[in-house]
Amino acid sequence: IDKEGSMAWLKSSGLKGQTESLIIAAQDQALNTRYFQKHILKQEVDSRCRLCNMAEEHISLRLHSASSN
Repeated sequence: IDKEGSMAWLKSSGLKGQTESLIIAAQDQALNTRYFQKHILKQEVDSRCRLCNMAEEHISLRLHSASSN
């Protein structure tokens, strides 16, 4: 993998640091979803989706829900 080349878009994008970190977190599926809080951070939270309250809330569910609205 060409690490320098794969990060070139990020260096030349002109994005703020906060925006860059959000994009990287989304790529790594490390956004602060309820699934992430419960299973990764080991917090005492209900991992069900805030919208449908049925399936576990993780990044792919959030993206799917957003695209179907």
